[in-house]
Amino acid sequence: MTARDRSSDMSSAGPKRRTPPTLRDVAELAEVHPSTVSRAINAATRTRVKAETATRVMDAAAKLGYRANATARALRLQRSQSVGVIVPDLMNPMSAPIVDGIESCLLGAGYIVLLGNTAQSDERERLYIDAMTSHQVGGIIIAATSEADTALLEAMQLGIPVVLVNRAVDDGSISAAVPDDRRASELAVAHLVDLGHRRIAHVAGPPATTNGILRRGLRRGAGEARTSAR
Repeated sequence: MTARDRSSDMSSAGPKRRTPPTLRDVAELAEVHPSTVSRAINAATRTRVKAETATRVMDAAAKLGYRANATARALRLQRSQSVGVIVPDLMNPMSAPIVDGIESCLLGAGYIVLLGNTAQSDERERLYIDAMTSHQVGGIIIAATSEADTALLEAMQLGIPVVLVNRAVDDGSISAAVPDDRRASELAVAHLVDLGHRRIAHVAGPPATTNGILRRGLRRGAGEARTSAR
């Protein structure tokens, strides 16, 4: 027997490669329509399916070893099951809990996070937005603080859903998760005044940041404290 004969014999006797199960295979095993399978395996739309049916679909998918084709879904919906998160400084102690909270919420909704650290660079922020757009992310969450944020304007022009963290636009046209910096600053000064302090210093951040602008209430409150002390 030649080497070719042995190779041919081993190939014919060896295990056949399995074809990956399809969405239709899951639908047949679960005895439902393929569209029901599509909704049931997507955490964001699973509530549109009866709990009993969703369980049956998930069991069938697990039994067959089915894995959703994320690329095909992104092409069909023009959006992927991912969300871009852009932070200005990953080493900032505030960045970690913000990203962790975002990720926890998104994972529960069936999305994954694509993280970008701009290191306070507008150019890097623009590069991340371009990359996330090419990956057809479902949205972008920007935890940036610069007032002159040209990359943010580009994201809006591209039609990408955007949520701001730690800042907001004056007209409220973009969803934002922000603290009340002005009121918090005033309360901090009031607390110091109640303790008897009158000479209060304010170590400010960069004047071009929204946080720095909003926290001017601290300086206003400190000025009032000095006036009342005279």
